[in-house]
Amino acid sequence: MNTWSKSVLFPIHPGTIIKGKWNRKEYVVKRIIGSGENGTVYLVALFERLYALKVSLVTFDLSYEINSINRLNKALGSILGFSVLDVDDVVIQGEVYTFYVMPYQVGITIEQHLYGKGQKDYTELFKQVIKLIDFIHNEAYVYGDLKPEHILIDTSTNQLSLIDFGGVTIKGEGIRQFTELFDRGSWKAGNRKANPHYDLFSIAMIFVQIGIGRNKLLKIFNQTRSLNEVYDIIPKIPSLQLLTPIFKKILQGKLLDSKEVINEIDNQIASNNKSKETTSYHWIDWLFNSSILLFLSLFIYFIYH
Repeated sequence: MNTWSKSVLFPIHPGTIIKGKWNRKEYVVKRIIGSGENGTVYLVALFERLYALKVSLVTFDLSYEINSINRLNKALGSILGFSVLDVDDVVIQGEVYTFYVMPYQVGITIEQHLYGKGQKDYTELFKQVIKLIDFIHNEAYVYGDLKPEHILIDTSTNQLSLIDFGGVTIKGEGIRQFTELFDRGSWKAGNRKANPHYDLFSIAMIFVQIGIGRNKLLKIFNQTRSLNEVYDIIPKIPSLQLLTPIFKKILQGKLLDSKEVINEIDNQIASNNKSKETTSYHWIDWLFNSSILLFLSLFIYFIYH
């Protein structure tokens, strides 16, 4: 068994066994998945099945997270795609740390999924993400720490999953965890009070980043944090053109509710389809009129020649 080094937060190496103090289950660590403010997540195996295990120094934060997940899972079930399978303590060099085990979500990030794709895919996935977040809002929670790597899609089923619920916050409280680039407060577009618009702002920024590129968005953030610069860039990105007016309303705080955003998306799609139909009819009319003129021209030509 590998030893624990306290020089780094939870530097558990592949092959390390995490043994629960109370439930006595033994999880074999495969690799690290990610690390955040309140803990580290590992890919582990139990009886040859893979799981994700999160261990934390801060028991209170982890307890809040576990309780939130359990409540959401009870209300939403398979819609959430996330649950707590085991909660226990592990003793490391005489100290007790809390951990919980969850299903290991198979999939790729939405950023990876959208690479090279166009307007239709961006619009459909944006609506899908908003719908998923709306379920959480309906249960009086806000997700909080939304970023591309926290939203996975199973390409075989196109099902979305959220991972890492460390930022989940009860509506009305201060956001518990956030990432600056997608944080309303950091862009000076509002406070960090947990409400649906906080998540909507983050989702809009996530899709803007995917569309224009992380480096370009980071440059604006680091230099000016100007939303006006973001507004100027969005319409120039072909994959974002249909969503541009919706993004602008969200970032300006004119769309505050998930259901409002879903309605806006539907209206935008309907308007776009109608515009295409009108263009198609105009093309058909032009073609029909041109063919009549050509026929008359040929008819007159053969009469006089």
